Amino acid sequence: MKKLFAIMSAVLALAACSKGELAEIEEQKQDNAASNPVTFNITVDKMGTKALKTSWATGDVIYIMFRDIKTKYLTITYNGSTWTAQAYDGTNAATTFDVADFSPVTGKISTAVHFPVTVDASLNSETGVLTFQKDGDNVKTYYLWQTGADYTLDGANVNLTLSLQKPYHTVMFHIPGIQDNVDDYKLYITKESVNLDYNTWRSINSGNPSYEDIINAADDGFQGVADADGALFAAFVYNGIGLGEAQNYTFTVKSPVQQYTISGSLTLNAGYQYSLPALSSNKWTPKFKFSVSSTKKVFFAPGNLQATTTDYGATWTWNFAAHQYDYIGNATANTDINGVKTVSQNGTVDLFGYVGVSANDANDCYGINNSTDYRDYGAQKSDILKHDWGTLEIGSYPAGTWRSIETDEIYYLLNSRTVSHTNLPDGTNSSEARFTRAKVCGVRGLIIFPDNYNHPNDITVAGSSRSYNASSAFNSFIVSAEPDWNKMVDAGAVFLPAAGLREGTTISDAGTYGNYWTGEGYSEYSYSYCWYFNDTYCTYASYQRKNGCSVRLVQDL
Repeated sequence: MKKLFAIMSAVLALAACSKGELAEIEEQKQDNAASNPVTFNITVDKMGTKALKTSWATGDVIYIMFRDIKTKYLTITYNGSTWTAQAYDGTNAATTFDVADFSPVTGKISTAVHFPVTVDASLNSETGVLTFQKDGDNVKTYYLWQTGADYTLDGANVNLTLSLQKPYHTVMFHIPGIQDNVDDYKLYITKESVNLDYNTWRSINSGNPSYEDIINAADDGFQGVADADGALFAAFVYNGIGLGEAQNYTFTVKSPVQQYTISGSLTLNAGYQYSLPALSSNKWTPKFKFSVSSTKKVFFAPGNLQATTTDYGATWTWNFAAHQYDYIGNATANTDINGVKTVSQNGTVDLFGYVGVSANDANDCYGINNSTDYRDYGAQKSDILKHDWGTLEIGSYPAGTWRSIETDEIYYLLNSRTVSHTNLPDGTNSSEARFTRAKVCGVRGLIIFPDNYNHPNDITVAGSSRSYNASSAFNSFIVSAEPDWNKMVDAGAVFLPAAGLREGTTISDAGTYGNYWTGEGYSEYSYSYCWYFNDTYCTYASYQRKNGCSVRLVQDL
């Protein structure tokens, strides 16, 4: 089924039409008599060639380039019933097409492309190449395209029929169980024989799509697109090398906090979609393991817990810090706690009291308060003795995804577990390198290494010495550059900033002490266990519950 749309180069809403009826659109006349604006009559096929999609959806965008016109491109956007159109110039400013734009055209050929994710387009007016990015990265995901589509110019009317298809050599992989935060995941592919090492994404120009850069799937990964029950990833296989042949593959999925791998023999064919196990399946092997007992392993949340209010404490939203080294310090609501769950300023809190006066109120019982009364004489006494921020919905993570770490688990993690590391800087005692005090991107804190850690070869680590465990100091392990730290994160390292302690409305020792709650109360009414570190100690103690400490959650493997 085809729907015919007359699309202008200015933003226009197309009138709804009945089946088979042509939507006729009159272009708004320009006051400038010298201009001769173009009307586009574009027929867009109903899609039957896109995986998991058989029709256009609200927000879909098609980008169109015309050969020999290097300074402008056209977009058409679907709103669920009609399309709107807009032309852009080389500065990405809204513009219009004019008949004069087509005067240098020698071959009336167009190129059209559609992405299943929102992208940023950039036109090079000298070369006529239109490239795309998502969140600052070149787009490396599947899309629909058509190259070499002929059009006609009849006076001021451009007539074009589009029939977008999946790019040749596209192979897709579906993984259930990834939802909401699909953009945070990437799929990496390696193999024993020459195959998916060489992949490419393409920019488009006014003629045919041009190869941009060759991408190594093992280094750069593929972005995912959300669907009803997971994520769809796609690889563009360079020249189809190895397709149709049984190969041994290793697939790696990277999340913000973990890597999962699965291996096996598979025969891949272009144009097909392959179903991989859900990430919750035990067929995937997690990479970054931190043993917290002889039988239990965890991995850490991507940053310290934060809570933000925009209505002075009536409600809170929960998230993790954007970077592992981020903390609030003396700012906004963090220092303006003036009663149970109340603040005098809107803002973000990351130093939490252990528990409030009522376990029936999520804001109270998770410590957005400065109350001196932490007793609860009713049925909630057990909640006073033990609390877990992981029962909250945090960002896109459902309630119950995370949990608080226990005191004995911290002791085992830092003092007892067996570790195996390679390539540690000056790592003469690498078999005991469970943690080190450090400075990461200018922030003092504690680096915890996973059970198996391979230190990246090409990062810069400074410091007075490379000491690990109890003898380390903040200046003994310095990672100044964020790209270097990101490589350590990719290898599994975890960093906890020394974010200080809140007592009432006063924050002390930010940058010198790290204080982190465990999930255990110390006494019935007043104290709970916290583990802390400074330039000399790394141990646990009991703190008054009204004090504000950091929270870093874990997830069981």
